[in-house]
Amino acid sequence: MITDGYSEWDRTLAGWADVILSFTFDGTGLPDAVFEIWWRREALDSVFSFVGTTSSSVRLYYHVNATQTPVFAFYKMRYVSDGIIGPFSEEFGVDV
Repeated sequence: MITDGYSEWDRTLAGWADVILSFTFDGTGLPDAVFEIWWRREALDSVFSFVGTTSSSVRLYYHVNATQTPVFAFYKMRYVSDGIIGPFSEEFGVDV
């Protein structure tokens, strides 16, 4: 589901990196809902942590002020609606 990801340093705050993710999703027949975004930093986190949500009608997510330290991060996401919790996507790595 996540098709691209990159970081931009000092975009919203000096000394911090934002991560921008783009993704695809075929929601044919599904109600509008949200995508949950989760991440884990390689060598720092043993489990994924919830980052935030974005509308299921959007295909970009901005993880603002993700880190102050260069790191390799893994992201995954899932569709969530009333009564529907989709499976997690494959993990996607971003060199921040």
